Amino acid sequence: MNSVNTIIKRKTRLKNIFVYFILFLLAKSTIFYFLLPDTVASHFNFEGEADSWSSKESFIFIEVILTLFFAVFFYFIDWLIIKVPDSMVNLPNKEYWLAEERRNQTYAKISSFTYLFGILTAGFVFIISLNSYYYNFTKETLPSLFWLSLIIYIALTINFLIHLFKEFKIPDKIK
Repeated sequence: MNSVNTIIKRKTRLKNIFVYFILFLLAKSTIFYFLLPDTVASHFNFEGEADSWSSKESFIFIEVILTLFFAVFFYFIDWLIIKVPDSMVNLPNKEYWLAEERRNQTYAKISSFTYLFGILTAGFVFIISLNSYYYNFTKETLPSLFWLSLIIYIALTINFLIHLFKEFKIPDKIK
């Protein structure tokens, strides 16, 4: 079993990575605002072809709002998980993991998973936005980029969930 300090350090590292990634995404949007044409492709069909257009202001505004939404959403989940009563926590082997002697460790683990999933989700959105920027600068499509990134995101999410359930099984020596 990992020590509480190790788990808290991992949580802090992941939280910092998440915050830096969010700041990077906001900086990227700011920089690209000055580089994009006044009208940009903002939506793409299944073949990767642009089928909707918007002003660069609207495009960047939506991107910034989405980024801020992710930042607030994952931070809020991290904050909320320690505030809700145990009865509202849906966790495998909840009684074991929320016992007083493991509670801090459990919350640190959940927080780590929250920020890791936040990084994964923000990364997926970043890859999708790269497709939009690429098209707006080159007028060429990258139809496989969306599908490839979606498949990778789903595979990583499944892997993430499997790891989450393994992390919260009752240790064999306790059973």
